[in-house]
Amino acid sequence: GKHVLLGIHKGFAAAMFASKFVEARTKVSVIGGIARTQEVIDLCAEHKIYPKVEVVPVWDIADVYTKLDKNNDSGKRFVLDIAGTLNEEAKDKFTAPLPELSEPPAPLSLWAVVKELSWFLFRGRKM
Repeated sequence: GKHVLLGIHKGFAAAMFASKFVEARTKVSVIGGIARTQEVIDLCAEHKIYPKVEVVPVWDIADVYTKLDKNNDSGKRFVLDIAGTLNEEAKDKFTAPLPELSEPPAPLSLWAVVKELSWFLFRGRKM
């Protein structure tokens, strides 16, 4: 299998360690950048890997924040239709209450790395 990691997060250290024990190649882009982003876009286009996208009007932004805060297991990306919906009528259509967001995640800890490592070692093998 392959592990592709973008950015530094709790899975980074776990993946580096797990790659020594699981038959998997790990590709890492710690800081990204325009050139690396273009490589990923080209790779996805070549292999017909497309994101799930939902275009939403600007007045639905509170709902989008709520959905993303709860969890986005589907991997869906939300795109605001700025050109088509950001106009004088938008302020009247925005009737949703402000989203109640959860607390931000805890900073990187040894326990978080161990938890991710367990996932890579045990679940990663089934992939």
